[in-house]
Amino acid sequence: MLDPTVFHPRMARWKEPFGAVAPGTQVRFTVGRCAKATSCALCLHEEFSGKREEVPMLPCAEGWRITYTAPAQAELVWYFFRFSFENGGTDDYGTEGLRNAVSSVRKNIAYRESFHLPSDSLSGVCDEYEAKLS
Repeated sequence: MLDPTVFHPRMARWKEPFGAVAPGTQVRFTVGRCAKATSCALCLHEEFSGKREEVPMLPCAEGWRITYTAPAQAELVWYFFRFSFENGGTDDYGTEGLRNAVSSVRKNIAYRESFHLPSDSLSGVCDEYEAKLS
């Protein structure tokens, strides 16, 4: 279950602008503090290109923040947040809330975001999740 004190994709406090954006648009993500987490990363998977990346977020008053630039080309981007802890463990946060991270298979927790689909249609944030990221 989503915790609105950590992140919810439909709240401007955590993600701005809301919904799909044009290519190259900057999107601000803020994530609230997760108990005992020492850092947080934004994990991205571009569905069409297959590109994956894990980008460290910067500490801020609310928790962590990052400004992400949407791909220059039409793309469907899945994302979730990875919290790291002092003991070396990690937990992932997405549509199903907080889950233990599994290194070989990512849980079904990613948000889907469209960035200017080829048909020029813009769809909003979907609270669906991908069956498998790896």
